[in-house]
Amino acid sequence: MYTKAHLERLQAIQKLQAGGLMLAEIARRLSGDGGETALPPPSAWWSYAVVPDVIVWVRSGLSPWRVQATLPALPALLAAGAHRTQRNLPDP
Repeated sequence: MYTKAHLERLQAIQKLQAGGLMLAEIARRLSGDGGETALPPPSAWWSYAVVPDVIVWVRSGLSPWRVQATLPALPALLAAGAHRTQRNLPDP
């Protein structure tokens, strides 16, 4: 015989399934081990290919002074990388 608690749990399972959750996720949520894991908010990044094997990532939304200090260094990195690639020099 099902108790009221059993029936409430079955109704909760049906509701979560209707919401698109798989049984494994439903079991995790109903077991009381924290439910959804909070992820950090996403962040946007700019990527600059210095040479074929090197990419510099710069986080979007930086303060203007930091961007002004960082971005001018990229052409020097590009030039150094291109020079090494053209002359087939080994990486340091």
